[in-house]
Amino acid sequence: MLFYFLLPLELLLVYLTLVFSSIIFARLSLIFVNLFHKPREGVFPRDPKNKDYNYWSLRSVIQKWAAWISHTFPIPWHDVILFKIMGVKTHFSNSTYGGYISLEFVELGKNVALGDGSSIFGSMVIGNYLIIKKVILEDNVVLGGVAQISPGTIVRENTIIGAGTMTSFNQELDPNWVYIGRPAKK
Repeated sequence: MLFYFLLPLELLLVYLTLVFSSIIFARLSLIFVNLFHKPREGVFPRDPKNKDYNYWSLRSVIQKWAAWISHTFPIPWHDVILFKIMGVKTHFSNSTYGGYISLEFVELGKNVALGDGSSIFGSMVIGNYLIIKKVILEDNVVLGGVAQISPGTIVRENTIIGAGTMTSFNQELDPNWVYIGRPAKK
């Protein structure tokens, strides 16, 4: 009888062990890979002979499993723990559960809210080029559903980005404004 009572708790414990061990293994793997080639910003050719492209691909594969399994857990703060372990600057006051955030070259201020399906990309492949550039979202930024933040974007404080809006590469959004459109405009 005690077995059936404790079974759900044991299953939860096994699941959490899997999630946290996956995150820790991914982080240790990234530390090891970064010993050979540190990630850096820039525009790189999408060529198998290019070292930056190859190591970016390897880092992406390492991060995918930990990010996916962490995001399947139905508690939002679980993603914040993943971001902090992977090196993303973020806060527990952020609501990031509904969106996708790259695990490299992203910095989030306080009280950032992501709508369902929104994305923040620190890197992006366009045509035959890989673009890697740091993205910064300052305090009190809100992204509408399916909004997309491109590499190099800086979103200043108290800014709202409307649903379906997409920023351009290296775009800077002024504070205290609402932006809509593709590309984002005041």
